[in-house]
This record gives sequence, C-alpha cells and structure tokens, in this order.
Amino acid sequence: MSKKILLLKIENKFVYNPLGLLYVGSYLKNNGYDVELEIVPLKSFTEDSFVERKAKKIAEGNYLFVGFSVLTGPQTKFSAILSKKIKEFDNKLPIVWGGVHPSLVREQTLKEPYVDIIVMGEGEKTALELASALLSQDRDLSLVRGIGYKKTGELIFNQGRELIKDLDEIQLDWSLVDMKKCLLDVPGKNVKDFSYITSRGCPHFCSFCYNKTFHKRKWRTHSLERIISDIKQLKKNYGMKTVSFLDDHFFVNKNRSFEILSRLKDIDVNCTGFLLRIDEITEDSVKRLYDLGVKSLFIGIESGNDRILSLMNKNTNKKMILEKFSILSQYKDIAIGANKIIGYPTETMEEIEDSLDLSIKLSELIPGIVVTYNTFLPYPGTEAYQLALQEGFRPPLTTEDYEIYDTFGGSMPISWLPWQNKNTRELFFRIDKYAKLLTRSKSTSALRTLGKNLFHNMAKFRLKHRFFAFPFEIFVLFRFNRYYNPDCKI
Repeated sequence: MSKKILLLKIENKFVYNPLGLLYVGSYLKNNGYDVELEIVPLKSFTEDSFVERKAKKIAEGNYLFVGFSVLTGPQTKFSAILSKKIKEFDNKLPIVWGGVHPSLVREQTLKEPYVDIIVMGEGEKTALELASALLSQDRDLSLVRGIGYKKTGELIFNQGRELIKDLDEIQLDWSLVDMKKCLLDVPGKNVKDFSYITSRGCPHFCSFCYNKTFHKRKWRTHSLERIISDIKQLKKNYGMKTVSFLDDHFFVNKNRSFEILSRLKDIDVNCTGFLLRIDEITEDSVKRLYDLGVKSLFIGIESGNDRILSLMNKNTNKKMILEKFSILSQYKDIAIGANKIIGYPTETMEEIEDSLDLSIKLSELIPGIVVTYNTFLPYPGTEAYQLALQEGFRPPLTTEDYEIYDTFGGSMPISWLPWQNKNTRELFFRIDKYAKLLTRSKSTSALRTLGKNLFHNMAKFRLKHRFFAFPFEIFVLFRFNRYYNPDCKI
C-alpha cells in the first residue's frame, strides 16, 4: 500500500511559511513516509473548473490519506468544498481534518459526510500513528489517541493525546516547502524575512483566545541550540537575514527571549518583530530590545475601556496602556502595531468610543503607530464564545456556514450586541480604516509625508466626532495605497 501522504491548507489572504503543515509533514517524512505539502490560495476557487481539476488530481494521486489543516473561517467552507469533490472521485480515499477548527468543533465536523477522521490537538504524533493504522491490514483506528472517526455510522472520539513536551523531537525538513514563497522581501531593503516559532502555547487566559482549550495554557519551547541552528542553516542555504517570531507568546521567559535575540545579533540576523503583552513593557526591556535590533513590536491592546479589558481577562487598564506606550514612544526606530477588538459581547457604543479616544491619544504619543480594529468573532472553545451565546449569538449549523467568520469580508450578523443594526458591520469596518489612517510616520517623499499628515488629521477629526459618513478617503486609499485590501467591503 502507498506511503504517500498529502497535507494541504487553504490560505485566505496570502501565502507565508506554513509552519503547522511543516511540523506534521517533517515528522511523517522523518519516519519513512513520502509527504507532499501544498498551500492552496483561496482565490483559486474563483477559477472555472478549479475544484474539479484539483480534486481529480488528488484522487488519482494514490495517497494513503489527504490531510486538511483547517482554521475557522472562509478556509473551512472551501476545505469542505474540495473534500466533497475528492469524495466524488474516490469515496474510499480517507479525508482527514486537523487544526484548530476540527479540534474545537469536533462533533459537527466529523458528522460531515466528506470528513472521515479528525485530529484533535497537536498533529505530529497522532498523524504518524494514524498513518501506521491505515497501512495495517485491518485499519483499526481504535488505539490511535487524539482522533475522532466513524464506525458503522457512529461517531467515535478516542482518548486525547498529551501535548509534546520536547519540541526538539521534531526536526524540520525545509525541503518540503517552497522557500521562495516563505522568504518575504522586506520593502525598501535587500533582505529576506522568514517566519519562525520558538515555542507553543501561552500561560495567560485571555477570554477570546483558543489557547486555553487547544494548548491547555501550557507553554513549551524549542531549545536555544535548536533555534540558532535552524536560523544559521536558513541563512546559509537561503540567504535569510531577518526573522519574525510567530509564537503565541514569545516573551514568557524574558531571559530566554533576550538570549535568543542576542545570539541572533551575533550571527548578523535581525528580528523583524513579535507579539508583546502590555504588562511586559518596561523601561529596561524596551531599551534592551532596541539595543538588540528589534525592528517592530505588535501589541494587543484590545480595548480602551476598563470594563471590557477586565471581561477579556487582559490584566491591564487604560492608565497602564498609556504609561506603557509612553515608554515605547521614546524609541522611534521601533515600529509599533496596536490591535483592538471591536464589538465584544456586552460592549456598548459608549465603551467603543473609549477605544476610539485612546487610539487618538496613542497616535499623538507615537506618530508612526498603526492601530487596527478587528471585529469580534465568537471562536468556538473560548470563554467569549460562551458569552456571545448567552447574548443571543447562534452558531453556524453546518461546517460550510463558517465562511462568515471573516473579520475583513465576512457577513456574520453581530447578533450578540442588542443595539446593533444592519449598518453596524459597515461602521466597524470604517472605524478600522480610519484608525489605520492615524499613522503619520515620515514617508519616502515629502509629498507622501504631506499626504499622510492630511489623512491623519481627517481621520482624527472623524474618530473624535464619530463622523463616518461619506468615506471618500477610504476609497482613495483603496485605489492608490497597496497597504489596504482592495477586496474589503466598506
């Protein structure tokens, strides 16, 4: 029987280093399987006959199984569409879904006729045991921990699997991915940037985050030696000169983080950036990050209202946010991104306005700051999801219906807010765009700098006076600024 396995993921906006697939694929390949990884751009599904051609090719590939890595959102729908079409060509080819969505919405996912098996939680060891079971003569899945499967129409969920303690067990095989797509050009500089993770999980308990359920709030790491060895190899073989860390929480152990950054500087590799919590910002830590060459920091502010911050379990408040950003303002060479969530369950318009006022203050402290607003989405497996249910949200009835889970282009009714109406989503989109316009860092030319200052003042006026009608600035930027997503509905 074939030992070929196809692992694929449908990406929504852009293609980047598919680290989740790479870990699972490397573990399978290192244990003797012939593995193919594929990223399928979501826009491919708009092409005539694409699904038909792709499904036929997969069905004829003689694979042991086809594994989909699935996030909650548009990818969920299109993973379903492709899975269904594969089944039309070969109903006996096992279709396996893994990733966050099937792990947290397991019964609904497994009920679908086009899904044979789901992987719950981390996939490396489970995928290997599953492959071994499918290769066996009786194909007995009962002893494979961490999966759900069907037997004579019944849904069966096996015992869960413990989290991997030593991430160094998994040696990554970079040949499985197209490094030309994984290494991104840094605008204005002749360098290549690469995304990498040094750890998994997060010990904190933000009420909107999947980590508490998926990673059980456990934080596990690669060794320093492994991290530096990987990055040295990438620099030597592919010319990588900068790296961005995609850890859920890179800064859990500050001494470890500073040691990693120090070792990177020793080998002439710069850190493009990583996520940082508000309560981790101190005079000393930011100075050290600056001295070690960190180029940007991404900070989840989430709200400018103390009640909402408490509801989110953020352990911060508006006063602390202003104090910490005052520290950041002293280091103008570090680019700052600040994200907020808008439309949180029980949030009032007055509380949203607190966030708008805070955004204006932050832009005055740090002229180059980029403030973004993500419309709240009730992700399964989170405390905020349960709160949204209590406030009137009704989840999708089928797997394909999760297409509406899209911050930028989704059509989900914001039903958990009793005061919302048909214009609320459009209002939230416009707030996000005007918050982005607050940035006024010096640009590549005097004319562009003048334009940024003009748009900043207009956005500041709109946010301050809550005036979002006739959004001509947004239309102008959608036409002439590549930073903005031309497919977004406003």
